[in-house]
Amino acid sequence: MGSLIEIQNLTFWYGEDKQEVPVIKDINLSVKKGEFIAVVGPNGSGKSTLIRHLNGFLAPCRGRVTVDGLDTAESRNLPVIRRKVGMVFQNPDTQLFASVVEEDVAFGVENLGLPRAEIRERVDSALAQVGMLEYKHYPPHRLSGGQKQKVAIAGILAVQPECIVLDEPTSMLDPRGKKEVREAVRALNAALGITVIYVTHDMNEVLRCDRLAALSGGEIVFTGRPEDFFADRECLHRIGLQAPPIKELVHSLTEEGFDLPRDLNSPEELVDALCR
Repeated sequence: MGSLIEIQNLTFWYGEDKQEVPVIKDINLSVKKGEFIAVVGPNGSGKSTLIRHLNGFLAPCRGRVTVDGLDTAESRNLPVIRRKVGMVFQNPDTQLFASVVEEDVAFGVENLGLPRAEIRERVDSALAQVGMLEYKHYPPHRLSGGQKQKVAIAGILAVQPECIVLDEPTSMLDPRGKKEVREAVRALNAALGITVIYVTHDMNEVLRCDRLAALSGGEIVFTGRPEDFFADRECLHRIGLQAPPIKELVHSLTEEGFDLPRDLNSPEELVDALCR
């Protein structure tokens, strides 16, 4: 698959003073079409600042970001870029404001000036893709946190983006809501080939992503497969992150002499490996 997003030597600081300490500096990252990539790092590492460059919410102070070849720093490109890259934020309540679910989902599509019949089709399709079609006439305030976040995702899907960027989308949800959102996002990536960039501080949420980028102090300190990241205990300790419990257990058993693959992501997979 070809590249969808290219980040080259991206540096950004807030304010006009070039002497300001950069929030992110010399970031280089390529995101392929159809890829599921996680962005992790401790608080203040620059994760949110980085992803706000991906559809032109922020423009680089130095360096360049392109989406499908379009430079995000050029204002004439932004309408197309923002149709290609949709953003879902931490708190779904900040993205839901209509009196019923279907109106919220229709909002972005209506701004495209499409015929009414096509808007109706896109809204229903987007809600079905996240398992929320039966709630289309519900007021958003009657939904659970996980359901609200899925409606926010449906609002982005209705615009038919090539990429969805999610900024800690489960951090305000209970365990059931977290699971609902994770499963919906994985299904969109697997079934529709939508590129997903998933920002999180919960290491359990990145176990099954294709690739992981870790930030610390505004710089990328690791890119690669999750199992390689969690195997690098020195890197984890240096940036203040901890491997998920299943990875800690696999590491401990390996140190005790068990020959186990590093890509075990669940207790069930571990039990199967031990029985073999």
